[in-house]
Amino acid sequence: MFVDDGPVPADFPLGVASNGQYCKRYGGKRHHFGSTNRGWKAALAKFHRDWPYILLGKPVPESAEAAAATLDYLA
Repeated sequence: MFVDDGPVPADFPLGVASNGQYCKRYGGKRHHFGSTNRGWKAALAKFHRDWPYILLGKPVPESAEAAAATLDYLA
């Protein structure tokens, strides 16, 4: 599934890793925020949700969407 969100804004805080995921480095680690196929708006939303936890060094809470996918996989 490919999402076309239009052009990426000039002040977009994320880069693109070689694996096709939006990412940002912090503390010597690369943190991923979603595939380029899902669009930059989805990656930006995940970045805004996860980044405060990353800055504090705390575990990022699992999203309801990820939890549902895990339950579907286990069923």
